[in-house]
Amino acid sequence: VASDILRLAREEAYRYRDIAVLVRDMERYGDILTLVFTDFGVPFYVDAKRPSIHHPFAELLRAVLQAAWRGWGYEVMFRALRTGFFPLMDDLLASKNEDAQVFSVICHDWQDAVDYLENYCIAYGIRTERQWTAEEDWNYVGRTLEGGRCRTEREKQRLAEEEMINALRRRIAPPLAQLTHILKKKRATVRERICALYEFLSALRVTQTLDTWKKEADAEGRLADAAAHRQIWSSCMSIFDQIIEVGGDEEIPARDYEEILSDGLDAMQISLIPPGLDHVTIALLTRIVSPGHGLYISLAQMRGQRRVSIYRRALFQMPIDF
Repeated sequence: VASDILRLAREEAYRYRDIAVLVRDMERYGDILTLVFTDFGVPFYVDAKRPSIHHPFAELLRAVLQAAWRGWGYEVMFRALRTGFFPLMDDLLASKNEDAQVFSVICHDWQDAVDYLENYCIAYGIRTERQWTAEEDWNYVGRTLEGGRCRTEREKQRLAEEEMINALRRRIAPPLAQLTHILKKKRATVRERICALYEFLSALRVTQTLDTWKKEADAEGRLADAAAHRQIWSSCMSIFDQIIEVGGDEEIPARDYEEILSDGLDAMQISLIPPGLDHVTIALLTRIVSPGHGLYISLAQMRGQRRVSIYRRALFQMPIDF
C-alpha cells in the first residue's frame, strides 16, 4: 500500500491529502500502517481516538492507587517510579550538595538511578511502606562490611551507591506516604480523596513533566505523542471533576474509589490532531471522511486473504485490485 501511494504521488501527480486509506478494523491495521508508512516516509494521520490506558500518567495513577490500597509492594512501587514522574534527579543535581556529587558520579540519568534502587530493593527484600518511610538510613550494605569499614574499592562504591539510594528514597517516600494516609482511610469523602491525589500530582510537578515531554515530541516530529501529552492532564482533571460532581462529600471506601477512577482511566481516549495540510488519512470504513479525497484505498480481509482495492474519485466506483 505504501509503495502504491508513493507511485501515485510521483507518477500520477496525486497529493497525499488526496488519498485516504480505509480499514474495517483499526486495531488490526492501525499499528501496521503506522510502522510501514513511517518507514516509507509517507506522511499520514490516523483519524481515530487513541486510548490513554498505556500513557505513563495513567499508569502512575493506577500504581499509586494500588500502593495506597494494597501496600507498597515491589511490583507496584517500581511501576510508579518507571513512569518518569518523580522529578528527583534535577532537584538533587541542582542542590550541589554531597548527595548530588555522589549521584552524578554513579548515575547518568533518573532511569539509571531507578535501576540501582530496584536492584537494591530486590537484594534486601524491601517491600513495605514501613521500610520505605523508616527514619533511619538503609544500612544493609554497611552491615555486611567487616568492622563497618571499606577495605576495597568495590566496597567503597557499594557504600556510595547506598548513600545515593537513601537520598532518592527520602525524596520518593514523603509525598506517596501522605497520599497513602488519606486514600487508605476507611472513612473519607470523595472530595478528600480527589484533593489528596491532586496535591500528590502537584508535589511531583506532573504538569511540568508533561509539558517537557510535549515539547520534546514536537521537536522530534512525534505529533501523536505530543497530542497525548497535551491532552492527558485535562482529560484526567475532567474525570476528577465528574467524580466530585457525582460523589461530592459522600464517604466512599478506598477500594471503591480505586475501581471508579480506574474505570474512568480505562475509558479515556485522546483525539489526535492532523500533522499538517498534506497527509494520507487512515480511517475506518464506517467513518465519514472528507469528500475532497480523490482516491480511496480500501483494506479488507475475506476468507483469510487480504484484499486491497483502490477507488478513484468517488467511493465504491472503479475498483482497481492489487
